[in-house]
Order: sequence, then structure tokens, then C-alpha cells
Amino acid sequence: MYQVIRMAEGQVDDNLTSEMKKQRFNAQRNVNSENHESDMVFKEFMNLRSLWAKVTQMNRETKLTVEEKDKEIEKLKACICDNMHQSQKEMEELVCSFEEIIETEAVESLRLINQNQMLKKQRNMAEGVDELA
Repeated sequence: MYQVIRMAEGQVDDNLTSEMKKQRFNAQRNVNSENHESDMVFKEFMNLRSLWAKVTQMNRETKLTVEEKDKEIEKLKACICDNMHQSQKEMEELVCSFEEIIETEAVESLRLINQNQMLKKQRNMAEGVDELA
């Protein structure tokens, strides 16, 4: 009887051992599955972190590019303003020069008109003297 009990205990031990092995295998599989999921979550986190770093870097680069572009636009605006002022000055100088030329020509025209009138009077006087003679 003692042997039967011993065999029954051995069988129970074997059954328990087999059941424990199954549980351990299932637990290990669950752990492996959880580790795999954990690894996947970690990889996803690292990818998102890398993506965030890239987006941040791109934002910085975009900001710098926009600032450089704004500076160039300001330089161009300043150049355009300078050119406009320079052109305006040159036009004013040309207008003044033309006004001086017109004034000089007007004075010369008046002098010539007066000279022409005087010559006509002298000719008329000379013709009058010739008629009297």
C-alpha cells in the first residue's frame, strides 16, 4: 500500500510537474509576448521621438530661412527706396536744368524779337529816307 501511495504521489508529482511546466511555458510565452509588445512600444516611442526631433529641427531651419528671407526683402526694399530717391533727385535736377534752358531760350527769343523789331524799324526808316530822297 505504501508503494501504491508512493506511486500515486509520483504520478501526482508528475502531473503537477507537467501542469507546472505548462503554466511555466504559458507564463514564459506571455512574458515573451509582453516583451515583444514592450519592444514594439519602445521602438514606436523612439521613432516618434526621432520624428519629433526632425520636426523641431525643420521648424528651426524654417524659422532661420524665413528670417533670412525677411532680411533680404528688407534689403531689397531699402534698395528700391534708395533708387526711387536717387531717381527723384535726378528728375528734379533735369527739371531744373530744363527750366534754366527754357528760361535762357525765352530770354534769347525776346532779345531776338526785339532786335528783329528794331531792324524792321530801321529798315522802314531807311526806306522812308530813300523815298524822300
